[in-house]
Amino acid sequence: MKNPISSLIIAATLTLTTLTTLPSYAVENGEELSPELLQALNIDKNKITIIDFFASWCVSCRVELPQISQLIPNLDNQQIDMIGINVDEEIDEGQAYIDTFKPTGGLNFRVYMDPEQQMIDVFEPLGMPALYYIQNGIVKKMHLGAMANIDEIIKSDLITLGYK
Repeated sequence: MKNPISSLIIAATLTLTTLTTLPSYAVENGEELSPELLQALNIDKNKITIIDFFASWCVSCRVELPQISQLIPNLDNQQIDMIGINVDEEIDEGQAYIDTFKPTGGLNFRVYMDPEQQMIDVFEPLGMPALYYIQNGIVKKMHLGAMANIDEIIKSDLITLGYK
């Protein structure tokens, strides 16, 4: 009989090796987004735009989205814009997930449904949730994966980007 712990270690090592040897073409800090992408997402170059990729299967998204949603109304909408990008392949599934937030006030920012994975193909986030800051059409900062106290992190990041 195989040792289950050895099997887990081998599986984790193979997964890590595979992930670290894959080429990374993801959007990076300092990269300028195309005019077509800025137009498709209706990004105002005069604002700092926060983009958050999320999905119904993402456990961390369920924790972070309400924190972000509570933060957004407290920010100056003349300086800050927020876009959520739902990456569920079924629109109905994505919408049902979004609707689960309604009892606690819902998501109070624009949500772009990406069932065809067009935005995923452009940004290629390496995990969910994935948070990007766009300023003057350029990716200024990003966070991949779960972040404790994401609302506080966003506030701090915005200050470093010049938000007053």
